[in-house]
Amino acid sequence: MLLHDTMLNKDSYRTGTSDTALCECGEDEETVHMLFYCSRHSHARTQLNFTLDDFCISTKNSWSACDKIRILLAPPFEDNISKRDNLILKDALFSFINNILI
Repeated sequence: MLLHDTMLNKDSYRTGTSDTALCECGEDEETVHMLFYCSRHSHARTQLNFTLDDFCISTKNSWSACDKIRILLAPPFEDNISKRDNLILKDALFSFINNILI
C-alpha cells in the first residue's frame, strides 16, 4: 500500500487493469479508504478498534486514532513495542483484513 502498488481499484485503474478507480460502495476511490472509511467494512473496523483499545488499555498507552493507524501500518522502533505486542497488533490487522475479504 505504501508503494501504491496494490490490487485496489485506484492502483488497478492507474495501471489499466480496472475500468474504474471507485470503491464498490461508490463513496470514494478504492484506496486505503476501503480500510478506514468504507461503509462496507464498518463491522470489521469496529472489531479492530475494540482490539486496539483493549491493547492500549493493557499496555497503558493512550494512542489517538491517527497513532493507531500509524502503528498498524508501520510500527516505529522508538515506541519500544515488544515482540509480543507486535504479534498482537499484526494479528489484529490480519484479522481485520481477513474479515473484509470474506
